[in-house]
Amino acid sequence: MPRTTICCTILTGCLTTHAQVWHQLPDFPGTARDDAASFVIGTTIHVGTGMEVGWGLTNDWFRFDAIGSEWHPMAPLPAEPRQYCSTFTLHDKGYLFGGTNGAQDLNELWEYDPSDDSWTQRASLPAQGRRACAAFSDGVHGHIVTGMVSGDVPTRELWRYDPGTDSWVQRAPLPGVPRHRAAAFLTSAPIVVGGADADNAPLADGYAYDAALDQWTTIADMPEARFSHRAAEGVVVGGATSFTNEHADTWYHAYSSDSWSEVQYPAFAGGPRRGAVAEWITFFGLTGIYTGLGLHANERYKDWWHLDLGMGIDTHPAPAISVHPNPAHTSITINTVRWPEDPTVHITDMQGCTVRTAIAQRGVPLDIGDLAPGRYAMTMALDGVPVSAHFIKLP
Repeated sequence: MPRTTICCTILTGCLTTHAQVWHQLPDFPGTARDDAASFVIGTTIHVGTGMEVGWGLTNDWFRFDAIGSEWHPMAPLPAEPRQYCSTFTLHDKGYLFGGTNGAQDLNELWEYDPSDDSWTQRASLPAQGRRACAAFSDGVHGHIVTGMVSGDVPTRELWRYDPGTDSWVQRAPLPGVPRHRAAAFLTSAPIVVGGADADNAPLADGYAYDAALDQWTTIADMPEARFSHRAAEGVVVGGATSFTNEHADTWYHAYSSDSWSEVQYPAFAGGPRRGAVAEWITFFGLTGIYTGLGLHANERYKDWWHLDLGMGIDTHPAPAISVHPNPAHTSITINTVRWPEDPTVHITDMQGCTVRTAIAQRGVPLDIGDLAPGRYAMTMALDGVPVSAHFIKLP
């Protein structure tokens, strides 16, 4: 396998195909649009901005409660309408970066606090404005990478945002050609895949990022080149091979084997789409990817769908197991629909290294106070099948 930063074995689960079905949910309550932005806080997905029917830009926002399966309005962005923004979540707050207002590319960063439904402007990127970047969070810092800067020039730049100091620092650029409209997701490490080059040709290559070493490692190419696709927790949905050729494929990248599955999940039931939104939620009975909106054949959409992944595979969280609180400072408690006898729990970091092995006790918090801040996977066996839940350790 090409990855060189993995220092120990990752526990993996068994392939299952239980309940992998797309379910249509209540439509997004705003106008139909493409290239909107989204982020998740807990079990709530926040969706806003983008280009609506009639080519107008938007700054309105709505939140989807995955438990109640209903939409609610939220405070609009207190700034000019925009599209092609990028997002990440840190410490129960959502962050919206960049995009374009139609006249210029932006370098603004806005922070959303759900506790009082408010937006606050934070430090702007100390570089050119940019749009259509990929973005991810490692639980401690936010990152934006690639995108299009002024003059329609794609970039490979990676920038890291520190919410504690409200500051940015430049990090190692993405390998490969400069690109825009790439997708990013987190499994055992941050991954960036695909995008379009300076000539808008689609790309298939992908890269894993080691935040501790500030290094990128090549991963297996996607089954087909794509841009304007969307991804969450290793699942990639839709995208385009040109501005007139959209797709509905759903693929999954298994980090432990560095391989792509083209047949594991059903194609997106909403049909071919680019510029949609997609987010992942883990909760009893809700685990899976939520996606909708977007553009196909010059028609914009506002539909909303959930792909139920049942027991999942590999290091994917499963609905049979979760942890709380999440994020957590000192301890986590394991939730499961059935408790095995004397289960062994393995906690691995983003590089796949086992940092904690313990025998879990039902209802007894598991101490994580000495772990470094960041994102981890907690794995245990249920009926002989390893299942995992991701959590974030706070400082």
